[in-house]
Amino acid sequence: MVHLDSRGIVAAIEIVVYVPLAFLSVALLFKYGFKREGWIYLLILSIIRVAGGITHIIAENQANPSTNLQIMVMIFETAGLSPLLEATVGFLSIVKQSAFDDGHPLHKGMRLLGLLATVALVLTVIGGEKIGQNTTNGNTSEINSGNTFRHIGVILFAVQFGLNVLVTFYMWGHIHMIMKHRRTLLKAITFSLPFLGVRVLYSVLSAFAPLGIPGVDSGSPSLAKFNSQHGDFGIWLIMSPVMELIVIALYVAVGLATPLQNDYAIGRSGSPAEDTTRLYPSAYAPNATHGPSSSSVFAKPANQYAFTDGSAYAPHAPYPYAA
Repeated sequence: MVHLDSRGIVAAIEIVVYVPLAFLSVALLFKYGFKREGWIYLLILSIIRVAGGITHIIAENQANPSTNLQIMVMIFETAGLSPLLEATVGFLSIVKQSAFDDGHPLHKGMRLLGLLATVALVLTVIGGEKIGQNTTNGNTSEINSGNTFRHIGVILFAVQFGLNVLVTFYMWGHIHMIMKHRRTLLKAITFSLPFLGVRVLYSVLSAFAPLGIPGVDSGSPSLAKFNSQHGDFGIWLIMSPVMELIVIALYVAVGLATPLQNDYAIGRSGSPAEDTTRLYPSAYAPNATHGPSSSSVFAKPANQYAFTDGSAYAPHAPYPYAA
């Protein structure tokens, strides 16, 4: 018979919740395309949470779980933050499509943000593995080294979150350049930031909490309640799984409800669809930076659009503008 403590019950609930979220993420991938944008990271996060829940339950029901199993539990706990942050970066990339010139520094900056989350994930995984492998043999030097890797990794996560916030507010400062449905996605990102911030904060506090390993003096005793394995259950529940679930549920709901592909739609009647409007005094004024060029709209109405960023949402067989 399976016996679970409070954290084990949460692990079981996560399996039940994230399995359908994984299927919804797959549906969003088919809806918007298998590109390295936000949707793929929602699927990765769902897989990590399901695998982590299963691993946690297995470890909890073993009298003496192996070191490798304990390492896996620790890694899965930390690894979920990376795809959540990368999903946010991906959605911000969707928001900026066709809004800025090709040479705008924001494009390169977004790619660097994604790389930053990957580096942070690698460092935290290396740190967790070094701690786990050296816990049984009491190699305090290697344990402290692993803890340093974890510290650097979570600090990079915090830096990336701060940059995400700055990019989000930069987008709001240029809201008139962003297409209609992408403004809805931007609102969802903005609404998710406080919850995502709490999740990032917990990871930072947890990384600097005492490890609880005999003979290892690491972390501040005042942060012991933030230890993700042995700390306060209520704090962990609210600041980690609940915050994470709110963010991913919000992203999935907006993805299902918002027709982002319609931002590039052209009405079958031959005139631009209402969904293509931006907040310009003249809603359909051609602009080479934000949509079709004047030559593509009026001189060659049947040609493909001249979108500035080669977006995946450009229509395959556009309808011509009316004369």
